[in-house]
Parts: sequence; structure tokens; C-alpha cells
Amino acid sequence: MPVAVFEDRAAERFLPLTYTKAVFDLRVGRFTLLERVESLFGRVECVFVRPHLEEFYALDRELCAPEDPDDELLLVNPRYVLDEWAMARLDELARSDGWFVLVNGCDVVGARLPGELACEASRTGFDAGQVLKVFNGRVPTSHLEGARSLSRPWELVEANFEALARDLEGLEGIEGEVDETVKVIGKGGLRVEEGAVVEPYVVLDTKGGGVHVEKGAVVKAFAYIEGPAYIGRDTVVMPCARIRGGCSIGPVCRVGGEVEESIIHGYSNKYHDGFLGHAYVGEWVNLGALTTNSDLKNTYGTVRVGPEKVDTGRQKVGAFIADLVKTSVGTLLYTGKSVGVASHLHGLVVEDVPSFTIYAKTLGIEPVELELESALKTLDRMMARRRLAPTNALRRLLERVFYMTERERLRAGVKKGRFSL
Repeated sequence: MPVAVFEDRAAERFLPLTYTKAVFDLRVGRFTLLERVESLFGRVECVFVRPHLEEFYALDRELCAPEDPDDELLLVNPRYVLDEWAMARLDELARSDGWFVLVNGCDVVGARLPGELACEASRTGFDAGQVLKVFNGRVPTSHLEGARSLSRPWELVEANFEALARDLEGLEGIEGEVDETVKVIGKGGLRVEEGAVVEPYVVLDTKGGGVHVEKGAVVKAFAYIEGPAYIGRDTVVMPCARIRGGCSIGPVCRVGGEVEESIIHGYSNKYHDGFLGHAYVGEWVNLGALTTNSDLKNTYGTVRVGPEKVDTGRQKVGAFIADLVKTSVGTLLYTGKSVGVASHLHGLVVEDVPSFTIYAKTLGIEPVELELESALKTLDRMMARRRLAPTNALRRLLERVFYMTERERLRAGVKKGRFSL
């Protein structure tokens, strides 16, 4: 039976991270949510995503909505993939005969449906109440109570430590090049894949969990990595870097300075000194020298985020940095701030920054809109440094996001015009 994943209305709660990617492409631990679904149920063949993402996923990822209305699908809500009990119940139902919908409160956790009914559910945003109303008794319903879902960006970061520890448990073996002076502390497990290099005088502390260095990655001399930690394919950890426990660093990154309990999705640079803590960083991001985010208030109180001042209930919450963001030298971000797609930051950032914005308020300059053409040229140049180029589908996606976020910039007082320091 083909497997499909879907976005529900909670996808909007992960903005700005999910302007340019579906919820199931967010990373927790060693894997994306999509990869976790595939490890449980097999290859995902169909997806239901928000309209502005459909072309990108169809062309660049070859993932789209089902074409045959009669084909039965196993639908999985990726926000629940970390809940082992919920996934076990979904698997149990999937192995039985007949259609079903599995719900938890207002959420659809999963379902077995023909393509036609799956599309009907998609049009409701996979809201459980509306789905059951539309189906009008045609599909049996099973209920969960208290299942764990991911609903906000800070929950990705909070779940990362535990998920990463589980992902790396029992993964051991050195196939790459590890210098004889490297010091391994603890018995949490070390995995260095073929083609990876760990240079002299690196300290790998596995007391709190395993350390996994993927193929092609390089850990430069005198770096310190504390487990659980995942260093993705072709990533470079710079000399003297301090990677604290609970860090997931995706493929083709450059990471220096201090990083603590953070997720760097992939293809991003934090080359220089500076602190990144309890943060999520998207793709094609460049954090300039000494860029630092706060993850703790002076009062040690819980962090509130966004214009609605949502109380996270957490003392430690860092930054949420969307794809294509760039920061200049010495940029400082206050606790719990979000930075939208392709924005450029200068100076002290004390508020959320909309997408496609050049922000330098503390330097005496009002926020200015970053022109779409400029953002695309910058992406061309950055990707060329990795010998890649943006696809037409990605360029059109960024154009859609630019116009989608116009109102966001208006509300924040972002002006059109040229930026000049």
C-alpha cells in the first residue's frame, strides 16, 4: 500500500521555517521527519502540502498528491512520528482490513483511505472534526488520548537531544581516518564513517551520548564535540570549535565557535566564533563572524515568542532562522527571535524580522525590503560555492514566498528602497 505524508493546519505554527519546506522536511535528531516515517512504514510516494509548495515538491522532489482516486493510501501525520505508541497503533490499524481514521484531539494522526477521500480530507486541512463531518460515517474512527505531537519550532529543538541519543545508540565503528592523538571520553559510542576525517587533538566526549561523523565530514584539530552529536555528510567542524551535547548538524555545513543543543538543517555556514544555542537554522544560511543568539532571559523566566507573546514554558529558547538568512559581523539576537526567509541582519536584533527584510535598526536605519532579484542573485552566488545552482522550481517558490510575506513586512513597517550603511 502506498504511503503518504501530509501537512495539516499546524504547519503555519512552524513559520518562518516552513515557508520554504514542508513540516515533514524539518530535522529532529539524525533524520528529517519524512525519513523517520519511511523508516517505519516504507518509502513515501505521495504528499499533501500547502498550495505554494506543490510545484516545488512535484518537480524537485517528485512528490505530489495521488493521481488515482481509487488507490488506497496509508496516510501519516509526520508531527506524530516521535510518539512510538501512536505510530505502533497506526501500524496495527494499517495491518488490518478496511479504511480508518486515527485521531488525537483535533488532529488526524493517520488514516487508510482511497485517494479520493484523502483529497477530501486534505481540503479540510486534515482537521479531525471537519474530516469526520465530511466523511459522515463512511469511515470508522479510532481515538488516541494524549499522543505526543510536534506543534511549535521550539519543540523540535527540545526533542532533538533525546531523539538524537536514541538515533545514535549502538552505532559504533571507525571506518574513516582518526588521528592517534584524538581523545575519546566515555562509552556512549563513536561512529566515524568511511571518508570522514578527525584531525589531531580533537576531544570526543561520549559520556552523554554517541557521536556520529558521516562520510566526507572533517573535524578539524582541537575541536571539542560532546555527545549526543551528529555531524552530517561533507560538513566541516572548524578548529577549536565547541559542539555541545544535543547538536544535529546536517550535510555540507561549516561550523565553528560554540554551538549548544541546536539544529543546523544543512548547507549553512557558522564558520567563525560566536554562540548558537537552542536554535534551529535552515538551509543556505550564513552567520557572520561573532554572530550570537541569546537563549536565556536575565530573569530566568520562561521565554515568550512572536507577536502574540506565546509562552513556551521553557527557560531556554534560542533563535529560529529560516532559509537563506545572512547576518553581518557581530550580529546579536535576543532570546526567542525568529528571522524570516532571505533576510539580512545587522547589529542588535530585539524583535522578530519578517522575510525579505534588511534589518539594521540599532545602526539607525529603518528596515528595508530586500528585493527579490537581489535575494535570488545572492542564492546563485552561495550555491555556486558548493558547485550547485537553484532550480527553476526553487526560484519560483521563493518568488511566491516573497509575495506571500508582503503583508508581514507592511505590518512590521518595512519600507521599499535602497539599503545603505
